[in-house]
Amino acid sequence: MNELISAICGRLHAGKRAMLCEILRSDGSTPRGAGAKMAVFDDGTTLGTVGGGALERLAGARAAELLRESRSETKEYRLSPNKEEDIGMVCGGDVLMGFYCCDPARAEDMAAFDALRDILGNNGTAWIKTEFDASGGARLSVIEREDIHSESERLPTEPKLTRTERQTVLLEPAARHETVYIFGGGHVGAALAPALSAVGFHVVVYDTRPDFVTKERFPTAKQLLFGSFENVLDTVRITPEDYVVIMTPGHKADHMVLSQALRTEATYIGCIGSSKKVAYINQRLAEEGFSEEDIARIHSPIGLPIRAQTPEEIAVSITAELILHRHTFGRASE
Repeated sequence: MNELISAICGRLHAGKRAMLCEILRSDGSTPRGAGAKMAVFDDGTTLGTVGGGALERLAGARAAELLRESRSETKEYRLSPNKEEDIGMVCGGDVLMGFYCCDPARAEDMAAFDALRDILGNNGTAWIKTEFDASGGARLSVIEREDIHSESERLPTEPKLTRTERQTVLLEPAARHETVYIFGGGHVGAALAPALSAVGFHVVVYDTRPDFVTKERFPTAKQLLFGSFENVLDTVRITPEDYVVIMTPGHKADHMVLSQALRTEATYIGCIGSSKKVAYINQRLAEEGFSEEDIARIHSPIGLPIRAQTPEEIAVSITAELILHRHTFGRASE
């Protein structure tokens, strides 16, 4: 997203138009879902993807036409064979595509894309609201968290489409920046951090060993922390949007961090270990007064069951579980 938005900003500041193509709705089996984006420029180049194949080819051609005319629109594409407006794909679904013409002559476009570029560049949180009307007009605006003033104004965690005879509106999160706190910078932690960073999580690594929390060991981490496992909440503030992954060097430290994590509203708490270790720690937690409901919050053994063996394979299984959790539960606070 950052690269695409920055590229559009560059074109606008050079006095050139750009077309933002986006899947507004997908039904059935489609290559990409709502929110997938592609930019088309006046020199014929593109950035991003809306799924490839015939859909992307036709969308790119239509975007080029609209770009020359400085127009925006929405358009349906049928990916099911032998249906009206069949485009030759066999996926079996339908797509509503939005074509938004970004024009440097419109001050609101310049302001919106500049704001979005800056927010994304600073790891901020924002939502994009794109409105298309039946007459061919369109408007894109950016909503920041501080613009929300009441509980009734909660914003979606996934793209949300509203459509009437007169207007089509897509409201979507511009980016996800959930933080994953990895407690333990060992071999699995070192493999896990870049995997999580690659799919949009912010990673913070915490360890008691200073040589295990170095930039050389964790080049993609947003923050590296050194301290005791006994009082981690004195150093970190875990919010309802945050994820906790526990993989310290031993059972005792795992238990220390788990008992503190369960006192937070973290959306996800996971602990690496065997079934025997899980049973031992759960018994300790129960003896300390944690309820069955509290203990049930813990994902352990951690990760999806893919028979992972190596640190890299375990990192894949944990990353997959966190992606599943993110798309199932979204931002806990919204």
